[in-house]
Order: sequence, then C-alpha cells, then structure tokens
Amino acid sequence: MKLVDPDDFKGFKVRVDDPNASNGSVAKALNGLARVDETGHAWVNEAALRKLGAQAGGPGWQDSATGMIAYAKRAGWVDEETGAIRAHIEWPAAARKD
Repeated sequence: MKLVDPDDFKGFKVRVDDPNASNGSVAKALNGLARVDETGHAWVNEAALRKLGAQAGGPGWQDSATGMIAYAKRAGWVDEETGAIRAHIEWPAAARKD
C-alpha cells in the first residue's frame, strides 16, 4: 500500500490497479488500513492514513490532512464511532466488483 499523489487532498480515493480484483480481494489488501462497506466505499483508518502520509507527504502534509478530515466531517464522510474517513474506490474499467 502506498499513497499516490499524497498532496492531492481533493481526490481522496482508493485506486485499484488489478483488473481482476473483487470487493473481497480489495478488503483483504486493505486489512488494517481500511474496511470496505456493503456500498463499495472504503473507510480509511485515520492513524494508518497519517502514517502513510508521514512517509510519503511533504512538509505540512499533516496539517493539510487535518484540513481534509475536517471538511470530510462537515460533509458526513467520517464515521463518528471509529473516525474512519470515507473514500470511493476507483476500479479499472474491466474490473470485477463482486
């Protein structure tokens, strides 16, 4: 797992590159980082995101992440119980999702 474009806070998503991936295989790959819900969204663990960001992001990354999460909270995209941030999953054109 890695952050691609770590400074793009407006395009927060989980990108799947494997055209043969399924919801199950994506959920398994994200174990510990995020969970996949029944609607096909990923709920990204904030601590895991911040750890990845510390490795990949530049100066000021954590402050920018805090701003993105605050926006997500206002939009209803943060799980109040777990603090996980909702991300849509971007599938390759030929990917299976079942």
